[in-house]
Amino acid sequence: MTRLAELLARDGDLSDRLYLVNKGIPFDVAFSLDDEMRMAWVVIFGTHDGGEFDWTTMSWKKRDA
Repeated sequence: MTRLAELLARDGDLSDRLYLVNKGIPFDVAFSLDDEMRMAWVVIFGTHDGGEFDWTTMSWKKRDA
């Protein structure tokens, strides 16, 4: 069971969808978005939270400490 929990905790799609739920998006909506729309919403909310997404590398830029 520990291995499954680790796999689920590291799943990027699941993490993104739960992030959207945490932001107030209803569960059924967050889990019904196609991949492109989900990513767009995550980037938008992440940017609102002060993050900066690098579209070239398709990753979040590290924040200065």
